[in-house]
Amino acid sequence: MEKGLFGILAMFVSVLLMASCGSSKQGLSSLISGRWNIAEVNGEKVTGEKTPFIEFNTAEGRVHGNAGCNNFNTAFKLDPSKPLSLKLLPAASTMMACPDMDTETKVMRALESVSSVKKAGSALQLLDKEGAVVYLLEKAL
Repeated sequence: MEKGLFGILAMFVSVLLMASCGSSKQGLSSLISGRWNIAEVNGEKVTGEKTPFIEFNTAEGRVHGNAGCNNFNTAFKLDPSKPLSLKLLPAASTMMACPDMDTETKVMRALESVSSVKKAGSALQLLDKEGAVVYLLEKAL
């Protein structure tokens, strides 16, 4: 009798754990989904003629955006064992010469240092592995 009850309890706990992993991944996907304007990179406000942005296509696990002049494309990975983890893979980019290469360079260099996400009011923070804010993102209208 005890073995049967233990087995049922173990199965119930397993189902709950699997459901919580899936829901945290789903929650992160809905949190990051869509287009976000890049307001800051490594604590510096972004200025310039064109606002850089990043857009997450969570259905396909893809990211595209604009670094101020050039467009970029990449993919992202979520780690179900770490609820707010986010890894951006190396990006492909167009290579036009731009008047503001400083912003362009900062946006592109920071992509691969992202390792997690944090909600900050209506904004989104993409953090490095030490917890420093790499990007401050504001939802695009």
